[in-house]
Amino acid sequence: PEKGCLFYAVNPDAACPGRLVIAERWRDQSSLKAHLETPEVLTFVHNWQGRMRSEIQQYQATHEETFLG
Repeated sequence: PEKGCLFYAVNPDAACPGRLVIAERWRDQSSLKAHLETPEVLTFVHNWQGRMRSEIQQYQATHEETFLG
């Protein structure tokens, strides 16, 4: 895993064929920023730009607690 990446998953969306749902969890904003500036990500965006749509949503979680415990 990349430094600062706490979670990363890619799954097809069963309700919408051809759509992928990507979920990521980063330690902090600077880790995410560094990831987005890597040659691999920049190349991916360049290669797929114009051939995909993205609906990027970012959520800031400032409080975390155990859900089932």
